[in-house]
Amino acid sequence: MRFALMTEPQMGLTYADQLAVVRRAEAAGFETFFRSDHYESFPGETDQPTTDAWAVLAGLARDTSRIGLGVLVSPVTFRTPGSLAKMAQDVILLAQSEVSELSESGDSTRGGSSTMPQKNNPIISELIITAARTNASLLASMHQAQVQEHERGTHGWQMEWLVLPQMFTLTAAALNKALFLSQNLAVDEVRMHQNVTVSNGLMLAEAVSYALVKASMSRASANQLVKEACQVVAQEGRHLIDVMKEKTDAPVDWDAIREESSYLGSANTFIDRVLQAALEKQNE
Repeated sequence: MRFALMTEPQMGLTYADQLAVVRRAEAAGFETFFRSDHYESFPGETDQPTTDAWAVLAGLARDTSRIGLGVLVSPVTFRTPGSLAKMAQDVILLAQSEVSELSESGDSTRGGSSTMPQKNNPIISELIITAARTNASLLASMHQAQVQEHERGTHGWQMEWLVLPQMFTLTAAALNKALFLSQNLAVDEVRMHQNVTVSNGLMLAEAVSYALVKASMSRASANQLVKEACQVVAQEGRHLIDVMKEKTDAPVDWDAIREESSYLGSANTFIDRVLQAALEKQNE
């Protein structure tokens, strides 16, 4: 069984108080420490000193070694579900028939259409986005629950009992579906290369601009020249590098930047870091 600790520091707890609690929880084997994100102290006296949740978590991350840290409740709607929904939306866009670079799995029977046999609907990604957007709508109820009375609360905590379980359930569902995607996502490398080729080098517009600036052309002039060349590419269907060779005699090694695969920047470094972090998390 996994255990986490939730606290309400808006009731007068200083940073030192919270650090002591977290260190005790870490020593006891708790997996995660959560704290509220409230700026006003409640229930009870409303003039208690409080602290900013995110500033406190930054300090706790510095002063602890293992325990996970988190904030409740608003981040439940936009941190995890929001990030997952962004990923799911990208999958949906890249899985469209006219792009066709991704599919949610290699199983062609998943997400079949009742009227269009050629389609495979991204049903997993749709569920992730649905969970995220529903969670965001439930946050309004949590805001209403902050309205507290002079003495005993008559509605706020009851609203939390109704809403919070739904929010956690939706977040867990989004995580579960995202796990499926991470394990089954199918990438069509051939189609990706075809899409890049069809662009006739337009993806290299930024690289071309930088190359011209490096060759002592002003940034404004370089951007204008590349913009004009892109219009020619769109109208005539020629490759951007070929058009640039005609438009300028700047000392640029055009052949060196002609291939899109040579302009990946730090993408591979970021990929390696993410995969390494995932592997370390999996082995914990």
